[in-house]
Amino acid sequence: MMNESNTLTTTIFTGNSNHDIIKDPPTPSVISWTTDDVAKWLASLNLSKFIDKFCTENGIDGLTLLLMKEDDLKQSPLSIKRLCDIKKLWYHIRLLQCKHNDFYSNFDNETAKHNHSSLSPTHLLETNFHNTQCSCHINKEKTVFKTLKGEKRKTFASFIYALIIGIWTSFIMVVVHNRVPNVQKYPPLPDLFLDNIPHISWAFAVSEFLIVVMGTAFLLILMFHKYWIVILRRFFALGGTIFFLRSITMLVTSLSVPGPHLECIPEQYGTTREIFSRWLQIFIFQGLSIHGIRSCGDYMFSGHTVMLTLLNHCITEYTTSDFYVIHLLSWFCNIFGMVLILAAHEHYSIDVFIAFFLTSRLFLYYHSLANNAVLHSVSDNRLSIWFPMFSYFEKNIQCMVPNVFRIPWPLSLIYSNTDDQEATNSIAEFNNDKSNRQHIRQSGDILIETNVIMEKKIELSEIMLNSTSTNNSIEYSKILQLSVPLSKTTTTTININSSLTSNPSTWTINQVEEWLKKNNFNDCIDILCHQYKIDGKRLINLKQNEILSLRKNKQLWLQIKTLKPKSTIIQLDSSIINSQNNIISNQIEDQPIINCCFITSIRSDRKKTLLAFLLALMTIFFCSFIITIVDERLPDPKNFPPLPDLILDNLKQITWAFSITEKLILIEMTTLIIVILLHRHRMIILRRLFTITSALYFLRSLTMILTSLPVATKITDCEPKKLINFDARLRKATMIFLGQGLSSFGVKTCGDYLYSGHTCTLVLAAHFINEYTPRSYHLLHFLSWISALTGMFFILAGHQHYSIDILIAWVLSSRLFIYYHTLANNRTFLQRDTNRMRIWFPLFSYFEENVKTAIPNEYCLPSFIYEARIMINNWMESIKYSAFWVSNIHI
Repeated sequence: MMNESNTLTTTIFTGNSNHDIIKDPPTPSVISWTTDDVAKWLASLNLSKFIDKFCTENGIDGLTLLLMKEDDLKQSPLSIKRLCDIKKLWYHIRLLQCKHNDFYSNFDNETAKHNHSSLSPTHLLETNFHNTQCSCHINKEKTVFKTLKGEKRKTFASFIYALIIGIWTSFIMVVVHNRVPNVQKYPPLPDLFLDNIPHISWAFAVSEFLIVVMGTAFLLILMFHKYWIVILRRFFALGGTIFFLRSITMLVTSLSVPGPHLECIPEQYGTTREIFSRWLQIFIFQGLSIHGIRSCGDYMFSGHTVMLTLLNHCITEYTTSDFYVIHLLSWFCNIFGMVLILAAHEHYSIDVFIAFFLTSRLFLYYHSLANNAVLHSVSDNRLSIWFPMFSYFEKNIQCMVPNVFRIPWPLSLIYSNTDDQEATNSIAEFNNDKSNRQHIRQSGDILIETNVIMEKKIELSEIMLNSTSTNNSIEYSKILQLSVPLSKTTTTTININSSLTSNPSTWTINQVEEWLKKNNFNDCIDILCHQYKIDGKRLINLKQNEILSLRKNKQLWLQIKTLKPKSTIIQLDSSIINSQNNIISNQIEDQPIINCCFITSIRSDRKKTLLAFLLALMTIFFCSFIITIVDERLPDPKNFPPLPDLILDNLKQITWAFSITEKLILIEMTTLIIVILLHRHRMIILRRLFTITSALYFLRSLTMILTSLPVATKITDCEPKKLINFDARLRKATMIFLGQGLSSFGVKTCGDYLYSGHTCTLVLAAHFINEYTPRSYHLLHFLSWISALTGMFFILAGHQHYSIDILIAWVLSSRLFIYYHTLANNRTFLQRDTNRMRIWFPLFSYFEENVKTAIPNEYCLPSFIYEARIMINNWMESIKYSAFWVSNIHI
C-alpha cells in the first residue's frame, strides 16, 4: 500500500495548478529528512537492500539526497555495481530532486517549464488551458454563442480588412498587367503539365462557374448556420491574408505568359482615370473572365485556386458529416476546377500548387488553433505579434464551432406560431405527467420517474431551440422549473432507502467511502478517502490515467463512468457540449515531469528520431536527384532572358555576395549543432529538425520540377545539358547531396530556383536557435536573425535567386516551423481533430504523438563526453599511480 501511495503521489496527482484534482498531503521537506526517513523512503520503493549502504555506512540524509549525482552511485564509497540498481536508484533520486525543488531549483513553474526566448512564437498558449467539459461558448459569461456587439464588431473589422486587401490586390493587378513580360521576348516557361496537356479554350470559364456554384453553396450554409457570424469572420480573415500574400508574390517577380493564346501586351500606365477605371472593373467583377475581365501577369499564385480551395474547406468544415454527398461534390469541384485551370493554360503548374498548398495549410492550421481553444494570456504579447488576426478574432471563442442550423430570420416568422403551439402542448402534457407522480412511492419507481423527467427535459429543450428568441425567454423559465428537485416526501424516501442515490457531485468523503465499500474497493479507501480526501465532485472528475496505479483500476474506472451521467446538467443547446476531456498529464515522451526538470534521459523517442533522420536523408537525396532533372530542363539563357524582378532589376549584381551567404550558413548551422548537443532533450529537437527539413525539401522538389524558371543572372555559364545515362545522373545527385548544394564545396547547380534552399536553411537555423535557447540570450538571438537576414540579402545581391524564391522560402519555412511548434508545445491541440491531424499532418501526428507539453530549455553534456572525461581521469590517475610506484622503486 505504501508503494501504491508513493506512485500515486509522484506520477498521477501532479500537474497544472488549474487542473490538480488531488494534492499531496503535507509532508516534511526532503531537506529535513534524517537517515531514518531515508531508510523508510528506500523501503517504500522496495530498495531495502541499500538501507545499510546508504544510511548505516554513509549516513545519507535528505540534504545529501538532494545533492547527489548519478556518478556518486557508481563511484566510491557507494560503488554500486549493477546497472539496473544504478538506474533505478538514480531515477527515484532524480524524481525526488525535481519534485522537491524548493531546495534543488529555486525556479517557479513558469520559469522552469518555459524558459524560452521572449520572441519565440510557439510558447504563446502553453500556460493556458481550456476545460472541455464546459459547453462551447464565447467568453462573455454566456453558455452559447451569441451575436454580441463585440462579435459583430469583429466580423465588421474582418470585412473591412478583406475589403482593403481586395482594393490593394486589384490595384496590384493593374500594375503587373502593365509590366507583363512581352511574349516575343519571354516565351512560355517549360512546365511539366502544360507541356503535356492540350489547350482547352472553354476550361477556364467552367472553372469560374464552379467558383460561383461553390460560392452560392457557401452563402446558403451561412444563411442557415446558427453561428454564421463567426464563419463569415474567419472567411474574411483567411481570404484577406492569403490574397495579401498573393499581391506581394505577383509584384516582386513577373512570370512570362503561360501560353501563346493569351493576348497579353505590356501597356503604359496611362492616365490616372484609366488606371482607376481598370482597377474598378477588376475589383467589382473580382477578376472573373466570365464578366469580361482579362488580366495578365498575376500568375504567382492562382487566385482562382485560392477561392476554390477556401470555399471547399469552408463547406466541408461547417456542415455535419451527414452531408457526405455535399463534401464529395465540394472536393470534386475543387480538384476538377484546378485541372481545368491548367487545361486552359491560364496558370503555370507551380501557381496552382502553391495556391492550393498555402490556402489549405493556412485554413487547417487556423482551425486547428481555433477548434482547440486555449485562451490567450492577457500578459503575453507574443501571440499578437505572430498571429495578429487569430489573436484578435478568436479571443473569445473557446471551442469548435458546432454545426447547428436554424431557420433564417425571414422564414422564422412563418414557423414561429407553429413552434410556440407545439412547445405549449408539450409543457401541458408534461404537467399532466407531473401530477401522476404523486402516486409513485417505491424507490425503484422513483428512479424510473427521474429518468422520465430527464427525457421530457431533453424533448422540451429540442423544441425550444426552434422557437423564436422572444418566446424562448418565456418558455425557458418554464423548462427551468423542471430542474427543481423532487418533492420533500420523495426526497426523504430516496435518502431513507440509500444515501448514494443523490447527485454524486454532492457526496461527502464518507459517502464516497461507503460507495467504495459497496463496490468492493476497500483497498482504495485509504488512499482516496483518508489520505487524499476525495469527495464526490473530485471522484467524478477523475481521469482513467490518474488511477492506473491502483489495484482494480479498470473495474474502478468502469464504476466511476457510471456516476458521470447522473451528475450531468442538461442544457438547452446540448449539441454544443463537448464531451471530450482534457488529459491532465505533464509528460514528455511518457517520462514523468515534476515542475522544474525532466528525468535525465528520454529513451522512448530514439527510434522515432532515427526514423526522422532517415526520412530527412531520403528527402534531401530525392531533392538532389530532382535538381539533376531540372538542370536538363533549364530554359536556354540564349532564348530565355532573366524574368523582370522588382529587386534584382534595381540591385546591381555583386559576384562575391553568394559566398558570404554560404559562410553565414556554416556559422548558423555550427551554432545550432552546439545548441542541440548541449540541450538535455536533444533527441526531440533533432527529430523536429529532421521532420521539418524533410517536409520543406520534399515541397521544394515538387516546385522545382513543376515549372522551370530561367537563370536569374544575365552573365552565366549555365546551359541545359543532357546526362549520358542513369549512372551519371546518380553520381551527380550524390555529389550534390554530399555537398549539400553549397558552391563552397564545389557543387554547381542551375535551375533550382523556386524556391531557395539557402533561405530555408538560414530561416530554420535562426528559428531553432531562438526556440531552444533561454530568453536571456538576447545577443545570440539578435545575431542569429541578423545572420539570416543578411544571408537572404546577399542571395539577392548575388542574383542567385529571384525575389519570389526568397519570399516563398521564407514564408513556407517560418510558417511551417511556427505552426508545428505551436501545435507541439500545446498538448491540448492534440485532443481534438485527431482524424484531421492524421490525414493532413501525418508526420506531426506520428512524431509528436507522445509529446505532451513544451520542452524546457535545460542543458547537460552528452553522455559520451561524460564517459570520455571519466576515461581520461582514470587514465591520468593510472599514470600518476605508475609514476608514483616507479619513483618509490628507485628510492
